[in-house]
Amino acid sequence: MKSEKIITLGLALVIAIALIMNVMTLNRMADPGAGVPNTLSVQGSGEIKVQPDIAVINIGLETRDPNAAQAQEKNNVIMAEVTGAMKDLGIEGKDIKTEYYNMYRGYDYNTGSEAEFYIVNNTLKITVRAIEDVGRAIDTAVALGANQINSIQFTLSDDAGLYKEALALALEDAGEKAEGLALATGRPLKGIVSIAESTSQSPVMYDYGYAREAAAASPIETGELEIRATVQVIYEY
Repeated sequence: MKSEKIITLGLALVIAIALIMNVMTLNRMADPGAGVPNTLSVQGSGEIKVQPDIAVINIGLETRDPNAAQAQEKNNVIMAEVTGAMKDLGIEGKDIKTEYYNMYRGYDYNTGSEAEFYIVNNTLKITVRAIEDVGRAIDTAVALGANQINSIQFTLSDDAGLYKEALALALEDAGEKAEGLALATGRPLKGIVSIAESTSQSPVMYDYGYAREAAAASPIETGELEIRATVQVIYEY
């Protein structure tokens, strides 16, 4: 008798579960989107413009001589003077780096001479943290014999805080766009589902104005750097 009751209760439970599952299936078929939140995805961008506070200049020297040792000696003497002068301007040794050094044999094809001579190229990368001294550093190097000013790079000593500000502006921009889209649907925003930050690089600006020819004193205009941030935000509405 007890076993029959247990079997009856078991069958009743199975039937009840089957009925519930059928009802849930019918509900999903009637409204496939039931339980799935409405979302929208927007991209926001933020930008901050600032003046750079660091300059990195690339100063080079090319020397030539029929004697390899002499070509090297001429180069070494001038570049040692340039390095010393940079330190006299207040530039620390850690901010002066030999970027490139090369010696090779060459021929004077322009004059038709087959006389062999040796060429030595030496390039220094100099970081000027007192950006107002950039012009003076270039003029000093040229006066001492440097004959290649390849580039000037303007950047920031610390852009982390400024980038965070740009990120905040990007998120604000995304929010305004999302509000506009939600308003068009007649439904309010409920909140943020996810945020993705796009890859960004530190701001750098190059000036190749000196690369053509080392010239007399000229003012250096640093201009402005643009720090950009982009975010992809998904909202529920």
